[in-house]
Amino acid sequence: MKNKNALRILQHGTKFQDRFIPNWKDLCELVVFYRSQGLRIVLTGGSWDLPHIGHTRYLQKASELGDVLIVGVDSDRLIKERKEPGRPAQGQDERMEHISELRPVNIVTLYDVGKGKGGEALVRLIKPDVLVMSKSTGDKTHKQFARYWQRQYKNICKVVVLEPQAITSTSNIYRQLNLNGLKGAQPILDKWIGRIEECVEGMRNDLSALYSGQSPGSLLVGNNEAKGKLSNKKVVSAKKRKVVKHAK
Repeated sequence: MKNKNALRILQHGTKFQDRFIPNWKDLCELVVFYRSQGLRIVLTGGSWDLPHIGHTRYLQKASELGDVLIVGVDSDRLIKERKEPGRPAQGQDERMEHISELRPVNIVTLYDVGKGKGGEALVRLIKPDVLVMSKSTGDKTHKQFARYWQRQYKNICKVVVLEPQAITSTSNIYRQLNLNGLKGAQPILDKWIGRIEECVEGMRNDLSALYSGQSPGSLLVGNNEAKGKLSNKKVVSAKKRKVVKHAK
């Protein structure tokens, strides 16, 4: 990549197509050139699904640690492997373009599934001056998380682990959307449950009618009426027994 284009990428007003670098060989060439100009390289990555204020603040803090901020965006396939069902809400093209439009971001690239296509592979390839990570999920404490990755990249780059920058998170947004969806669906669910109960009751009545020798659906006229008929039959039978007894 020519030096003129490399410098133009860092200027305000450049388009997404200029700052999206999918080919990591080209990205390496850019990093080499920027370093030759005395610029510090900062790398970070994530899914960036449903971008919110926490993402913006996080990227702002990351950009303050160097001169060129490179952001990796997880592919749709990668998110589907790691996150809960239904993710991502936004496709990778939309997420990459959205992130690239944020002021602190200089370059966007794509992380994908497969050997040599993920975040760790890019760290080892371009060897940024600073790798910025976020401790927002997992069982490890902030210090444990930071120490682990600092050991992993000890001879490659400096690792800075940032706390979540807002109460808002993509997971919380998803949970709220799901909760609101359930609330809106409750009246519909109640209606269908009522219909199902009516159907079940009708089936019970039909089965009772079949076992009692009546036609299906006859008990819908009234169970009390059916019970009355059975009682009358018993009374008639009792009277007949008395008549026979007196005749003897």
